Amino acid sequence: MYEFHGWVALSDSTYESDFEVVAAGVAELRTLLEGFPSPLVAARIEPRNGQYFLSLEGLTNHKGRVAALLDEVLAYVCERLPGSYGLVYVRDDEGELEADRNVFRVRVIARGGIDERADPFLSPCRPTIED
Repeated sequence: MYEFHGWVALSDSTYESDFEVVAAGVAELRTLLEGFPSPLVAARIEPRNGQYFLSLEGLTNHKGRVAALLDEVLAYVCERLPGSYGLVYVRDDEGELEADRNVFRVRVIARGGIDERADPFLSPCRPTIED
């Protein structure tokens, strides 16, 4: 199983965003999001009080193409809209390391980069959220 949930506030700058630059980046990002299989993944971009927010949720039986698309979307956001910030929780029960199969990992998006960290809240999945 591959599961992810997250949000990202989209911005071209860490100081003052140029709405037209962000709107152009959002238009390109919407095209990229069309690659997600819609019954398995919800990916939305919505404006809130003059700022765009990206919401991502997905649950698939296997990592497959969805994981690669998620990586592609987050890399695009960091490159094209480096003032963006947010969190994406990911759980992969088919992870390469045994220790990674019972936990969420948190991808922290900030200042044009992605930092992956251990999750202190929902992990380990058993017994914290599952029997």
